[in-house]
Amino acid sequence: MLVISRHVNEGIWIGETHIKLLSIKGRTIRLGIEAPLTTIVSRDELSPLTIDEVQDLTTSLMKGKTDAEHKGG
Repeated sequence: MLVISRHVNEGIWIGETHIKLLSIKGRTIRLGIEAPLTTIVSRDELSPLTIDEVQDLTTSLMKGKTDAEHKGG
């Protein structure tokens, strides 16, 4: 495990994914994550998605984007 320190508004890149420390309040931090739609991002307390669920979700997201583009959104 890589352990690093970051100040607010500093971040790291992992491949095409950018993770930025947005704020610290007490013992809680807020992270911003910018990643390709094909990257699975999930919290530890949530069960991991299956490959089929990821494919369905990605298809839905891409379809929604295409629909919005056609509607002028």
